[in-house]
Amino acid sequence: MTFAVALGSVIAFFAAACKRCHDREVSGWWLFIPFYSFWLLFAGSLNKHKNLNDDISEKHLETWSVPLGIICMLCGCFAIYSMLFSTGYFIYGEKNNGITFLIIGFVFALGLKYNWEKLKKLK
Repeated sequence: MTFAVALGSVIAFFAAACKRCHDREVSGWWLFIPFYSFWLLFAGSLNKHKNLNDDISEKHLETWSVPLGIICMLCGCFAIYSMLFSTGYFIYGEKNNGITFLIIGFVFALGLKYNWEKLKKLK
């Protein structure tokens, strides 16, 4: 089962990367050059009708805060994993650790709510 999921992920990656190569007007075989797929992450599209960066206005670029978005993502991850660890500790009868992780999860959830509201106000 794990092999099937990994194979599906690899196929999906190569399909998306090959599409990106065609956006750059090069063959998909270029993906076999070491680190070329990493370079594609930062390269813009050559086809003007496929370039999504043209739709972004300068005002939108100024208001989006990447560090605040990363903080929101980290707060969400820590909140979810703390809640999951808390559930596991409660299942195995370790109430002190369960309560500790539950409190940590709630703190990060409140941090996510606070930062998400700030992020929404920027738009």
